[in-house]
Amino acid sequence: MVKRSSLTAEQLAREAQAHGWLAWTTLPSRATLGWVPNAGQRRIIERAGRRRIIACANGRRSGKSTLAAHVAAGFGSVAPEEVWIVGPTYEIAGRTFDLTCDVLRRLRALKALHISTRVATTYAGGRIRCKSADHQDSLIGAGLALVIVDEWASLPPRVWYQALRPALADRGGVALLIGTPRGEGWAADLWRAGRDGQDPDVFAIAEPSWSNDVVFPGGEADPEIARMREAYARAGMLALYRQEVEASWDALQGRVYQAFSPSQHVRPQPQVAVGVTSVVIGVDWGYRNPCVALAVGRTHDDAIRVLDEWRATGATPGEQVAGIVALARKWRAARAVCDPSEPGQIEALRRAGLPAHGADNDVSAGILRVAQALPTMLVSDTCGEFIREMLAYQYAERGVAREEPVKANDHGPDALRYAVVSGWVTGRPKAVWLMQAPA
Repeated sequence: MVKRSSLTAEQLAREAQAHGWLAWTTLPSRATLGWVPNAGQRRIIERAGRRRIIACANGRRSGKSTLAAHVAAGFGSVAPEEVWIVGPTYEIAGRTFDLTCDVLRRLRALKALHISTRVATTYAGGRIRCKSADHQDSLIGAGLALVIVDEWASLPPRVWYQALRPALADRGGVALLIGTPRGEGWAADLWRAGRDGQDPDVFAIAEPSWSNDVVFPGGEADPEIARMREAYARAGMLALYRQEVEASWDALQGRVYQAFSPSQHVRPQPQVAVGVTSVVIGVDWGYRNPCVALAVGRTHDDAIRVLDEWRATGATPGEQVAGIVALARKWRAARAVCDPSEPGQIEALRRAGLPAHGADNDVSAGILRVAQALPTMLVSDTCGEFIREMLAYQYAERGVAREEPVKANDHGPDALRYAVVSGWVTGRPKAVWLMQAPA
């Protein structure tokens, strides 16, 4: 016997009228599951009112995805409507979709889950779909009652203005936009228009990481927040702290790795190889742009060493696999960690005998990890193109739509980021002590 919500339509209507859309959609979780929003989530719920576009700037670990999941599940559990969860990629949207399905199960409202198409249906007749902005054509033409956009500031403006916002017009639908700020561009303009009252449809709110009083009970003075700030400061990336933790729209500018210097970091290859105990291969796929593989080592005291690079432009998939495997054999690498966008190529590396997996592709978090490794990092003087890219890798200028590094001179830095973040996450690979560079 399926347990159904005890909330009546009249109760839901009164809640929406009195407190707004988010109060209405989160009522099933609050009333049935006993869910208690954290301080930041509570402010968003209470203040959004009946405005149809709720634009949230969220610090990391502020609880944005949990809030979105309770909103989507609550709506789908009582309304026979179409709900979309959209992200810049399926991976990002999928995390919120999975959380939503978990809440639906706990509400006993989930009727069916189609894993291949990422569609959940409810006993109330609701349909919740996982969508990627990478496929814009699939976002056009639908009339939506609710759309949740995860990491909304990373979407191209055309996805919002040509696809999602028009899709809300037919049904008078509501949009919940959640995510970390990404500097200047369309998202910052929309958020400020809501904050300044220029767009009456938009409610804008910023909730820093410490607004989650469950994780950070001390607020801004919480010891964990202080440790995070210190970590960003040591890496020379306080601007990134303001974006990722304070939920600030201030744009990052200039070189990404300002602390990288050839005089400090570049050494002859035999010197770089001394003391390395394990090696992985970081891979950034490309065809018109170069495909880059870096042999990245780690010493017994966890210092990073960039030992060697292989790159090719216009190489066939088979040629790429051959070049990466040859580099791995040369340096006796334990595994390859790759740009996750090419699962077929990752599988081809496995078939060729090289253990391989997709890397964590959180750009901002990965940049911080690399920056934290820079003080003790060494780079082989044979990695000329990688060195050039590290010096040229820049954030976009103000006014560019996405607040991420420019997609140029990024192939080597991306390969390094994959290796540093994901190369040793399952434990240190089998040790191979390298006293000198291979012959």
